[in-house]
Amino acid sequence: WWGFCRASWRGAAAVASRGRRGHPAPRPMRDPRMATLPALATAVCLGTAGLMVFPPHLLVLDTTPAGGDYASHIVALDQLREVLLPSGRVYGWSMDQYAGFPLFLFYFPLVFLLIVLLSVALPLTVAMKIGSLAGALFLPLAWVQSLRWLDAPRPARWLAPAVALAFLLIETHSTWGGNLASLLAGEFAFGLGFPLAWLAATHAWKTRDRDVGWWPAAALLALAGLAHGYTLIGAALGIGLL
Repeated sequence: WWGFCRASWRGAAAVASRGRRGHPAPRPMRDPRMATLPALATAVCLGTAGLMVFPPHLLVLDTTPAGGDYASHIVALDQLREVLLPSGRVYGWSMDQYAGFPLFLFYFPLVFLLIVLLSVALPLTVAMKIGSLAGALFLPLAWVQSLRWLDAPRPARWLAPAVALAFLLIETHSTWGGNLASLLAGEFAFGLGFPLAWLAATHAWKTRDRDVGWWPAAALLALAGLAHGYTLIGAALGIGLL
């Protein structure tokens, strides 16, 4: 892994130096068959995770998921769908938790908006279970795209989904976010912000020494902030260092 990281760094440095001298980096010819390998690897990895951890017949049951803070989020979802959005707001106050509780004043609405959108066609509990997996499903694709923006070697992009799956399945922590154990404890907002933070940082690196638009990095950073504050901090610090 050290050799791979060192080679990737040297390649990125060479591309950046060519950009600073005003010479565009050469673009190799793309083989369509090779381009499908990351997508195939992603599908295999996500299919494996789905069958191992999230059996489809349980996802579609109209039951409230439980574990850590997971179940309590159904209250905020119901308020968002039934009260806040119809009145043109995304934050408010609920008397259904504690002796009154501020909704989305210090938490983050992006994944909740996605779940509410899914609930148009699905029961809210089913939409909650499926929508909370958005970050886990998105992470392998985000890492493939991040490595493409970093001009990483093709084998790295093919391996990215497998490495993402290994990360998702780690059990060393269940509260800090990013992995499936944290997601099942209710940290699915962080789970969506995590891949967005990677995309924001790597796109910022891509634009650092090249004459390409910077606005996608800004948009991705904003989405990371709407997903979770910690992912915003991590991405913003990373971009600042770049």
